[in-house]
Formats: sequence, C-alpha cells, structure tokens
Amino acid sequence: MTIRSTKLWWMLPAIATQNRVDSLAGKAKPKIELLNAAEIQNVLFGPPEAPRQPLHPEIHRPIAAEDWSHLPRPRLRVAEAGFRPDLFRLSLDFVSTRLSQAFASAGASPDYLPVECTACPAEVQDQGYRALNVTVFANPLDRSRTTPAYFIDVESGAGPTFVWVPGMPHPNQPAPVICWRDDFDPPAPMFRVPGTNWTLVTEELAAAVTAAGFEDVGFFDLTDSSKPRS
Repeated sequence: MTIRSTKLWWMLPAIATQNRVDSLAGKAKPKIELLNAAEIQNVLFGPPEAPRQPLHPEIHRPIAAEDWSHLPRPRLRVAEAGFRPDLFRLSLDFVSTRLSQAFASAGASPDYLPVECTACPAEVQDQGYRALNVTVFANPLDRSRTTPAYFIDVESGAGPTFVWVPGMPHPNQPAPVICWRDDFDPPAPMFRVPGTNWTLVTEELAAAVTAAGFEDVGFFDLTDSSKPRS
C-alpha cells in the first residue's frame, strides 16, 4: 500500500464527547463503566501488588504492538439514555461498528476486541462497540527540531526506536515544540507513536471520516494544537 499523505492528525474523541463520558463515569453512581477494567489492567500491566519491571522509569506506554488475544472481553455498562458516540475512551478506546467500517474503507486495519454490552440498552448494543487496538507503530518525530530535546533510545520487537520525554509542564517555560520529519513516510493510514497515547492518521483517513459526518471523532494537529481539523 502506498500512503500518499504527509499531513498527520492526532485522532481522539471529540472534546465534548469525552467530557460527557468522563462526567458520566465520574458520578457517585456511574452511568457508564467498564465493569472489568481492573481485570483488563491486571492482564496488561500486572496486578498493583506485583513487582514491576518497566522498560524505563519514564516510559509508561507501549513502544510496539501488543497482542490482545489473551485479554478478557471488555464488559461495558451504560445507563444513560441517548448514549451513542462512535468513539470514546474508558480505559480503552471504543469505536462503533460504523466507524470501524469507515476506517476500513480508508485502508486502515487495526485490531479490535469484541465488547460485551449485555448490561446496556438496545440502542447501545446496536452500536456494535469494539475496543480499538492499533498495531502499527512508527515514529515521525524530528529529533533535531522537537523540544525540549530529551529522548530515550529503546529496542522494540520491530527494531530500534526512541521515545520523546517532554517533561512536566511549567508556567515559566515555553510549551513543547513538536515537529515531524520531512522525510517521514507513514507505514499505514493509522498508527501509534512509541511511548505515547498518540494515534496518528493520514490526511486521507481524516478527510474520509470527517466527510462521513462522524461528529464524535476529533482530529488535531500536534504541531499546532490550537488548530483542530475543520
């Protein structure tokens, strides 16, 4: 597959959508919850009481694709009328069947984990939610222009890569500057950046999803976070 786009967008739930999810999940009696979140986290990262052996003290997110075939099936409970977003985050990223089909039509082929929604109303079950697992990793960061310039070189299953550590934000310091390599060739229409929570997509995929009217999906330019995709 030839990826024509050099423009990259950070894909995440629309701000209003995710704010609603966070509000519903944060209630004293949550109206949305991942019933087996602790079990899933234990499988991915080990139980809290277990000794941890992190790749590096400052790397807390995956640097390469993860095999989710051993994960328990996520069990979602929703008790909110009209809850039908196509993309939202609740420990994992959940996408509707309709959105996954739009990804496929744009050439993206992430893995999905089926979601159990028996504790949800019919309108939620009709969304056919599945957990999104992006299995392609690549690093478009330009180390010479991205600041602050603190990088950790690591070895992943796919070969050497690196993780950018921007440090804690400080009111008396300028905001970090993110720059992509001019020669970067996206390996797929959708991929993850090692050691981050960034799911990046190409201009073609972002345009296809936007044109299809998915209002719950946001695309932001990490090189200028003030400019969402219009």
